[in-house]
Amino acid sequence: MMLGITKGELRIDLDLRERIVIHLAGAPRPPNGRYDPQGLPRTVSYMLRLFGLSRNSITYALDALEDEHLVQKEGLLNLREGSSMSRGANVYVLTADGELLAEAIRRRAI
Repeated sequence: MMLGITKGELRIDLDLRERIVIHLAGAPRPPNGRYDPQGLPRTVSYMLRLFGLSRNSITYALDALEDEHLVQKEGLLNLREGSSMSRGANVYVLTADGELLAEAIRRRAI
């Protein structure tokens, strides 16, 4: 997290990993089954559009968070019901440590 001032206004810039943690902390509950659209915000495809970055950037950040035991994959999501061709998208959730980090980021940003 970096602080800055632009035109007299305080600006808080979060790095991608912090943005992902905050996003997952506020995302709807994990999906209830493979076809539950509630899980879409927890997928790489959704985060691509949200953050406007490349798949490689998002995947690299998620892998790093996973290596640090802050994020974990929790099943697959397939929104094409009846299609056996799609292998599905990973659904990401915060671990207990990830939840603590999200709260610490929020407290620092206030």
